[in-house]
Amino acid sequence: MKHICIVIFIFLLISEIGFPAAVEGNSMQPAIRENKIVYVFTIVYGIRIPFSTRFIVRWGVPKEGSIVAFIDPMGNFSIKRCITRYKKEIYLEGDNKISSVDSRNYGYIPIENIIGNVLTFSD
Repeated sequence: MKHICIVIFIFLLISEIGFPAAVEGNSMQPAIRENKIVYVFTIVYGIRIPFSTRFIVRWGVPKEGSIVAFIDPMGNFSIKRCITRYKKEIYLEGDNKISSVDSRNYGYIPIENIIGNVLTFSD
């Protein structure tokens, strides 16, 4: 039983640190090209209840200019740049403004919809 608890704890810890993701679409070009693999660092803003958007402990919010992963109003995983924050909401835009569907289309996003900070690696 002790080993099962340790395995579950390690799994939950790893899932709270982050995960890799493939970028779909060109809304973040030129900063992030389509099909690029990025790392979504989920623990950067706090510790969430596993498989939930609620925080157990929060120690940060996205800063203006940072690239974040989030759940958009249609329920899709998305990556955009933080433009501004207003109380508990955040305004996000893609770098490629011509082809990006973002806060200009659906407005501010609740901070709770932010999954994490996106880390990119050079090619």
